[in-house]
Amino acid sequence: MLCFRASSRMKTVEIPTFLRTVALAKIISALAPAETRLVGGIVRDLLAGELKESAAMDIDLATQATPEEVLSLSLIHI
Repeated sequence: MLCFRASSRMKTVEIPTFLRTVALAKIISALAPAETRLVGGIVRDLLAGELKESAAMDIDLATQATPEEVLSLSLIHI
């Protein structure tokens, strides 16, 4: 379940099964404890209820991890 806040309103959206991938979980876990969020078109499409399964191939993340921390991760084999 994802919760989105836009000003004072809150919207809750169910994450589709095809987005709950092991690879995405590994990436977010590897970036911990830095906060990591889904951003970009995938969030827009989730909120609009227009998310297609092909969107799982194009996921944008924003994180508080430093560039050095991100580059040090071994994400190639995910």
